[in-house]
Amino acid sequence: MLQVIDPRRALTDPAGGPARLLRRDAVIRLVQMVRGGSRTGAARYLGIPPGTLESTALRIRTWQKEPGNADAYRQIAEIAIYEGRSGAASAD
Repeated sequence: MLQVIDPRRALTDPAGGPARLLRRDAVIRLVQMVRGGSRTGAARYLGIPPGTLESTALRIRTWQKEPGNADAYRQIAEIAIYEGRSGAASAD
C-alpha cells in the first residue's frame, strides 16, 4: 500500500529517506527544469562540486532500491511538480 505523503512535509521528512540528499537532488532538478540543460550544469550553477553531485546521486539511487522507496520518491516528485504548476498558474 502506498503511503500518502503530506506535501507540506514531503521535502523535510521524505519517507524516512536521506532528507538532506533528497532536498539537494530536488533543488538540482528544479534548476535543471527552469534553466534547461544537464544535471551537471544545474549543479555547477548552484556551486555544487561534481563529486558531491555524483555522491548524492549514488546514495539516493541506493536508497531508492529499498522496497517502497522508489514509489515514495516518485510521489514526492509528483507533489513538487503539481505544486510548481499550480503556483505558476496562480501567478498569472
